[in-house]
Amino acid sequence: MKVGLVTSTYPRHEADYAVPWMREQVRHLKDSGVDVSVFAPSYQGLGDHQIDGVPVTRFRYFPAKWERLTHEEGAPNKLRNPLFNLLTIPYLLFGALAARRWAKREGLDLVHVHWPFPHGLFGDVVRSATGIPVVSTCHGAELSIGDKKWWARTVLKSYLTRSDSLMANSTDTASRMAAVAGVQPKVIPYGTTVEIRERIDGRDDVPVVLFTGRLIQRKGVEFLVEAVPYILNERQVRVVITGDGDMRPRVEERIKALGLEAVVEMKGFVETQELADLYSTSDVYVLPAVYDDEGDTEGLGVTTIEAILYGVPVVASGIGGIIDVVKDRETGLIVPEKDPVAIAGAVLELLADSELRDQLIAGGRAHVQEFFHWPKITSELVRVYEGAIRAHGLEGTSIGGVLAE
Repeated sequence: MKVGLVTSTYPRHEADYAVPWMREQVRHLKDSGVDVSVFAPSYQGLGDHQIDGVPVTRFRYFPAKWERLTHEEGAPNKLRNPLFNLLTIPYLLFGALAARRWAKREGLDLVHVHWPFPHGLFGDVVRSATGIPVVSTCHGAELSIGDKKWWARTVLKSYLTRSDSLMANSTDTASRMAAVAGVQPKVIPYGTTVEIRERIDGRDDVPVVLFTGRLIQRKGVEFLVEAVPYILNERQVRVVITGDGDMRPRVEERIKALGLEAVVEMKGFVETQELADLYSTSDVYVLPAVYDDEGDTEGLGVTTIEAILYGVPVVASGIGGIIDVVKDRETGLIVPEKDPVAIAGAVLELLADSELRDQLIAGGRAHVQEFFHWPKITSELVRVYEGAIRAHGLEGTSIGGVLAE
């Protein structure tokens, strides 16, 4: 089976930490015997290359210095800039033309489109040129755009109803997709993206609170910073924040304004090895996600999965796809969004109650290993591919029986 994967973002080099969950998914598909080829936009003139032995075809859509619509903080955040909005026209036009050439050259059996708004257009072009089935996965951002713009919702609905099968990264995304497409998609999440190791003994006496991820609005990192003074009223902690993005200056300004430079460390982007070390030496993980100005939030929150597998108790906002991973007082502690006092209270409770920590770690690991285990995820994905190919071949229509599963 030869599968083409269409995405807006994919690692640009071996050390690039962009969409690590997608890279891991491709690795597992490849290991299971699926021949995978990736189709993604260029970034500042980047040409075709390979990652983990998987070919990545990059399409050009503008002069190199302007090819920054994707990657880094992500297209939805960049589209707030009117200049980037203009880039969507050549992006779609040149992307569609390149997708047609790519699919014919690769001899694909199926195309898997991520973020079908706007990439459903590429799927349509491939289907028209080759006759192969197209399956689509939503991650949440495209649905948030559809909630804001009626025409985007109309286009997204058209793409989804033409897909041979629909998938979502969480139950929250699935319910929103069903409201648009009128069909319940299959929920296929993703698993951890770092190698799980034993926790490191001999840590500092001062507990470490960790956040890792892109520093964009929907991550809500500033609310973790706002929570730190409340925590310090009760006990000393160190807070480590990794990642980069357009919200970094705002977060750094707030740290300075609160006089927390000696307590909160901004590490920027870290490589996988260092990230594993940070998980291994942290005492609490916090994902203070919010709904951003576009109505978007965490589609799943894969970092909470990683923290749980490392035996780090989790505090997270109870919104979006996070609730698939973090069950309040079963696998972690849930707090309201944008509530620094609640974040501080949850962190302090975990640091003070070793019995609760052990209970949440055990419950979290059991839950994650049941629902977010890569072999299970991969086999479910392969079954969708096989079902779409089979239904498409037998019925000769774009809507196959897989949609109803």
